[in-house]
Amino acid sequence: MIFGLGLDALCKIISNRIKSEWWDKELADSRRSARQAMRSDPRSHAACAARAECQRMLRRKLSRWTRSQAIALLHLAQANPARFWGKF
Repeated sequence: MIFGLGLDALCKIISNRIKSEWWDKELADSRRSARQAMRSDPRSHAACAARAECQRMLRRKLSRWTRSQAIALLHLAQANPARFWGKF
């Protein structure tokens, strides 16, 4: 679960929005393989493993992107406070 949401709910939210900067082909392929495994046999070990790997990858990419954005905002706040506050 990520942010209190399951994989299906999170994927639905992501697919309904414009794809974020952190969403890439690797995540799309991972989601596609997890969905395919879940459709074939939802209770199989392969389906559970694919779903867990997809969630791990999603969590890792999102946290890296969030951290990089936070660092960029920190540098902007230190270098140009007026532009930083203009973003809000």
